[in-house]
Amino acid sequence: MSENDHEQTVTCTITPEQAAERPAAVLATLADRYVSSTEHEDGYTHVFQGTQETVEALATFVANEQRCCGFASYELAIEPPYEQTAFRVSGPEGTKELLGTGFLTALGVEPEE
Repeated sequence: MSENDHEQTVTCTITPEQAAERPAAVLATLADRYVSSTEHEDGYTHVFQGTQETVEALATFVANEQRCCGFASYELAIEPPYEQTAFRVSGPEGTKELLGTGFLTALGVEPEE
């Protein structure tokens, strides 16, 4: 990320109505396949079971999130032997709270202290 990226405002632009329309099946798929999370200075890496359904659910999630959270960077890491899929989300200050702990809460996972 460039220095200018860190100056972006962390604001979700989605309305409550749009949030309600998010595919519940995507979050359910991810919740069922959740393995762990690692906190970083600028975000989190969430690890899921490495299934085709996980990859598709994460791609759908990112496609939806980038429309409302344009300040964040999203990365998927899928490496042999494909047993796990890592999803990293990072960005300026405030990203961890919104797309880290908020994401875990949406999955029904208690963030580690």
